[in-house]
Amino acid sequence: MKTLIYNSVYCSLCGETIQSYHRHDYKNCSCGNAMVDGGLDYSRWGWDKPNTVFNHCLYLEDHPFSIIRQYYYRWNNYDQKYITLMDIDDEWLCAILEYYIPGPTQKAKMRDVYLLLFLEEKLYRSEQED
Repeated sequence: MKTLIYNSVYCSLCGETIQSYHRHDYKNCSCGNAMVDGGLDYSRWGWDKPNTVFNHCLYLEDHPFSIIRQYYYRWNNYDQKYITLMDIDDEWLCAILEYYIPGPTQKAKMRDVYLLLFLEEKLYRSEQED
């Protein structure tokens, strides 16, 4: 099964892109034609008028990391909004890794595939510095 990293749809009637961030995060576009649900757990989307809604879901296995980092996100409690992986500052990235990487400082568990994205981001940044 493929790993969902971005779950959204575009409604051509109102021109709005709506994104579902977490399980049961059901959303409608402003005109009520399009809906999306499921966050990163599942992708459910629909429409009222046929051929007016376009799926914008991204799967980890289908894209290079340079694309994935622009769409994968994490909730930021301080700013009260979702932040894409590429916009997470270095200090926060290190704190996330320390919090979730197995070892004496581990405080919680994260699905391995998502933990690997944070590790890959750290590697990506170090390669860009060279």
